[in-house]
Amino acid sequence: MPLGPWTHGRAPLRLRALAIIAMAAVSGCGGGGGTNTSRASSAAPSSTTSAAVPVTAAPAATAPVATTAPTEPTAGPARTFAVGIQKSTFVDASRATPATSGARGANTRTLPTTIWYPAEGVHSAADAANAPPATRSGPFPLVIWGHGWNLAGRHYQSFLHRWASAGYVIAAPNFPTSTSDGNGAGPAGGDDESAEPGDLSFVATSVIRLNADSSSPLYRLVDARRVVAAGHSQGAVDALAMAFAACCRDARVGAAVVVAGIDVPERFGAYRFATHTPVLLEQGDQDPYLSVGGARQLYSRLASPKYLLVLRGTDHNTSKGDATSGAPRVLSQAVVDFCDRYVKGVAGGLLERDAGAAPFAELAEAP
Repeated sequence: MPLGPWTHGRAPLRLRALAIIAMAAVSGCGGGGGTNTSRASSAAPSSTTSAAVPVTAAPAATAPVATTAPTEPTAGPARTFAVGIQKSTFVDASRATPATSGARGANTRTLPTTIWYPAEGVHSAADAANAPPATRSGPFPLVIWGHGWNLAGRHYQSFLHRWASAGYVIAAPNFPTSTSDGNGAGPAGGDDESAEPGDLSFVATSVIRLNADSSSPLYRLVDARRVVAAGHSQGAVDALAMAFAACCRDARVGAAVVVAGIDVPERFGAYRFATHTPVLLEQGDQDPYLSVGGARQLYSRLASPKYLLVLRGTDHNTSKGDATSGAPRVLSQAVVDFCDRYVKGVAGGLLERDAGAAPFAELAEAP
């Protein structure tokens, strides 16, 4: 289900039909209020754009699945790392890209990917291109981030920088047909979304391979046993499918972060929510595309551990904001607290404390 902006207040018939399908999908789920769903994320002016670095290609074959290893709770002061950035292009030769309004057809799928990672040095708000990785402090969990419709990884710079500074490697691919940074064929399209969870899995495999490559800056930086599926809007739909859907569940995923997203069984088949994979959901109560009622419906179907963070007074695009203040700061801290507990094994309670300190935040939880 593509999610993205209405254009000048009107939508092509194809997009209106997809919105009707999405609304029916959510309102047909048990309990609570319905969800007003249409194309949801908007291509805002880009945030800080990091310098480009040399492009690399990863092999197309899929690495063996590795399940996330259990982690014992620990305690101790959290370190804030400097953040390095690099850009790689991964090419999946095993799957094709259809010709859509957003991309020319191809026999492969090309995934330009921005990677934020913990680096040596003193933390600052700026990303440091090709900075020496903090290998001696690693390895670090891997987060695969899916962008919203008509967006790109660069639109989340502040949010993903904050996450990486807490000791995570973040890989944010641009999808072949739904990104605003397309290949020149035309506006972003949504006809290819069913392939996007597979894109997230392929990028996870590709980054893990770079971790094993002694010539790569990511060599021995990534912990392949700890993988998080995450995303915003359409990318959140993809991440949820990567974590739970029958079509494309990736057994390496040990936790999921769903920012303004829903499940779409009409597209991805049944979801295995009984697997007890930890999930953090976020929803703004002023979102014009998705409702708090719909988020609560999804939350009710998840098995524990699960959390639902409702941010009052916020819209669909909180994760694109400045993560040093306001609601984006609360969201970015909640994401770090959640992943620290369920991916790194840090003692619990931080998410409840930090969300509780914000008067506009409401947290439902079943740890």
